[in-house]
Amino acid sequence: MVFYWRRYYQDTNNTVFVGIAAGHNTTTLRFVATGRQVPVTVTNAITGKPVANASLQVLDTTTKTDANGAATLVLPASAGTQPAAIKADGYNDLAATVQVTSRVAKANSFSLVPAGRIYFLSNQSGNLDVVSANLDGSARKTVLAGTGNEDDNNTVLLASRDWQYLALLSKRDGGSYAKLYLITTATNAVTTMSTAKANFTLVGWSGHNFVFEANRADVQLWQSGKTLLQTYNAESNNLATIGQTTASGTQSEHISQSISFATLVNDRVVYGLSWSGMYQGGLNGKQNALLSADADGTNQKHLRDIALPSGTTFTYMSAALIKPEQLEIQTSVNDQASVFYTYQYDNNAITQSNSITDDSFNKAQNNVTYLASPSGKSSLWAENRDGKSVLFTGSYEGDGGTEIATTGDYSPYGWFTDDYLLVQKDNSELYIMPAAGGTPTKISDYYKPPYSYNGYGGGYGGL
Repeated sequence: MVFYWRRYYQDTNNTVFVGIAAGHNTTTLRFVATGRQVPVTVTNAITGKPVANASLQVLDTTTKTDANGAATLVLPASAGTQPAAIKADGYNDLAATVQVTSRVAKANSFSLVPAGRIYFLSNQSGNLDVVSANLDGSARKTVLAGTGNEDDNNTVLLASRDWQYLALLSKRDGGSYAKLYLITTATNAVTTMSTAKANFTLVGWSGHNFVFEANRADVQLWQSGKTLLQTYNAESNNLATIGQTTASGTQSEHISQSISFATLVNDRVVYGLSWSGMYQGGLNGKQNALLSADADGTNQKHLRDIALPSGTTFTYMSAALIKPEQLEIQTSVNDQASVFYTYQYDNNAITQSNSITDDSFNKAQNNVTYLASPSGKSSLWAENRDGKSVLFTGSYEGDGGTEIATTGDYSPYGWFTDDYLLVQKDNSELYIMPAAGGTPTKISDYYKPPYSYNGYGGGYGGL
């Protein structure tokens, strides 16, 4: 005789004959519920898809959801509701209330928020704060409170692809020049990346390397090292210089280089050095240069020199991503409308191209943006269609684009893992949506400066 007991079920017993013959003995047990069988479902709050293997505990009863996110709890009928604890791997825990009813009830459909936190700027307090929140906007916290010294037009927060690090450009310490800060999201620790008296131009994150330009205020235009192209490694806290400008002469007569552009293509920084001069002899004999380096500053390569026509006094180069791995470059002499050479960068090599038109270049420079997913397998980009920004996802190379938002209301903000897209609306509202497309869920209002920058949170594309 074997006796079986389970809470909220009738006791049962059964006699089992155990023979000596080979093979297994089988028996069938039937439990009759004395409590109420309560059907519940658990779904992903962002995608709406079922969450399998979620654990639900009510009183001393525990059950798990099946592949359809469904489960049945057997609860005493004496109470109308019971508190429940719902947990699943990769999701935030949920404290819920179960309605004790055998009917399928909306009150017993629960949504779990995927684990993780989003970081953004907010001026809700009256100052520009760095704020974090769960993916649905709950559990909002101030990570770094503003001091009131911040410049509304040039306070920038850019996140690494894995959201482990944030780069903050801010005047929070006061003074005439902003500083660059690193925030480590695991601890909210703040480190200063650069305190140079400089105007910074942010290039963006590549892995855990943050690349930027520093146009130094304490170096004169006719002195070398006026502008530095630098990279900061967030893991080692190491600052390295990738390249810098050179110059010669005096205040009244000099020639000097500028960094015309610096762009991340894959894990390489591609940049151009161009000349201008206030000098009687002009720039005869000088050459512009196209260069690249790994994002940590190593493996530098001189890609190409560009000879300048006789009588040149001013040159300029500009670049635009036409695909995540391809860059178009235009060079100009004396006035920027006079394009005299066009080039294409691909696979760490430069080739001169006659197929680049002003129309294709302007489209790439103004309309198409790219944001790589954390794994590097996919990309998110926006294209201007009928005057509206339309979102696409596709391969890392920008191929096989699938239109995921057709309203034109949203523009890219970044990714959260490879499963979710972060988009912004009206430059003031932050949303999350499934990477495969769907209805965006609002996270929070946030503050975006009036200019766009490369990377997650910048309101622009970039890899």
